[in-house]
Amino acid sequence: RVSSTEGLIGREAELALAAAAVRRLSEGRASVLVIEGEAGIGKTRLVQSIIDDARSRDVTVFCGQAHPFERTRPFGVVAGALGVSRRSPDPRRAAIGALLGGPQGSAPASAAGDIQYRVVEEIVDLVETSCAERPVLLVAEDLHWADGASLVALSSVARQLPLAALLVVVTARPSPMPVEVVRLLDDLAAGGASTILLQPLKSDDVAVLAGQVIGASPGPALSAMLAKAGGNPLWAAAMVRSLSDEGMLRRDGDTVEVTTSEL
Repeated sequence: RVSSTEGLIGREAELALAAAAVRRLSEGRASVLVIEGEAGIGKTRLVQSIIDDARSRDVTVFCGQAHPFERTRPFGVVAGALGVSRRSPDPRRAAIGALLGGPQGSAPASAAGDIQYRVVEEIVDLVETSCAERPVLLVAEDLHWADGASLVALSSVARQLPLAALLVVVTARPSPMPVEVVRLLDDLAAGGASTILLQPLKSDDVAVLAGQVIGASPGPALSAMLAKAGGNPLWAAAMVRSLSDEGMLRRDGDTVEVTTSEL
């Protein structure tokens, strides 16, 4: 796992955009932020910085994450974020949970569609009510694994609450991306969403990252080996730790060098 500092090296511009979004939220303005990037590039760490910033400003935070094994669970991401469950102590959330737990599998298609429409409307109303109490940050991570109903709910929340004190933050890997997710991101962009595309780190930033992990700057051979990580901070940090754990690093003056030519 990449530490909090490691995950933000070389991300000054992205952090500034994220901080501006949270600042607008604290001023009562709505916005949507889309964060895209490959696995390990730092999406979750950037989201965590947004969450920390929001909580420091007394913002209500709802955070959900899609999972590849839960793609068939209707409203899984949004329900997880909002704490919607029939076992919830909050009557409103319990009522929505009861709708989700209804006999949708045996119901006619039209009935199932009606239930989905009702759930979406209840979710929008729940978020709007929360925004009236305090500014709200709604996070949905890993949309590339999200179920279709959650995508509909997120689109509806963003579209129907343009004047609420609400910041919606979603993350996704750019490829491969399901058609439904592409459609949602297109809709969000058309509504004015900002997009942060996390690019690979530059070699100088990778050197700083490695230096934080091992306590000294990497030498030429180690730097060349770290280039195989392609600027991915998670992979670069993992490589350095693996080499260190295997005793394949040695101190050489002010730098650390690798003692093997193979990873």
